[in-house]
Amino acid sequence: MSKKETVSLELEKEEALILFELLSREIDDQRGHGKLEEALGNDAELWALNGLLCSLEKTLSEPLAPNYIELVAQAEASLIRRWGEWPRD
Repeated sequence: MSKKETVSLELEKEEALILFELLSREIDDQRGHGKLEEALGNDAELWALNGLLCSLEKTLSEPLAPNYIELVAQAEASLIRRWGEWPRD
C-alpha cells in the first residue's frame, strides 16, 4: 500500500468553526442523511467531508467550550458582517 498524500488548508478560525458546526450537524447528528445527502453525488464525497470534520475536531478547542453555541453565533455574525448575505439569485 502506498503512503497517503496529504494537503494542508488554511482557514480563518471563524470559517473552521462554522464548517465544524455544519459538518458535525449533518454527519454526526444526521448520520449523513440530512440536507447534505441531497447535495452529494456519492459516498466518497461524504467520506471526504467526514475526513475534514475529523481534522477540524483535532484542531478546534471551541466545541468543548461551555459557550460553544455563543461562539458559533459570533462566528456566523462576523462572517456575514464581513462578506454580507450570500447572493442567492
